[in-house]
Amino acid sequence: MSAPDTAVVVDDPAVVAEVWEVFERYEAALVAGDHAVLDELFWSGAEAVRFGIADLQRGGAEIRA
Repeated sequence: MSAPDTAVVVDDPAVVAEVWEVFERYEAALVAGDHAVLDELFWSGAEAVRFGIADLQRGGAEIRA
């Protein structure tokens, strides 16, 4: 019996492109102060964490505030 294929794909071009697209959207919204886009991009769950330069927000409500 052979082991299941558990190979990890590194730098999958489709995944890299998707991450860059979302990152660029986040950066543009951050610079522009576009709160609607920032709220859309952050997970609203209590488990969400955002690390800033000198701060830390926990949970969707605190991040949105």
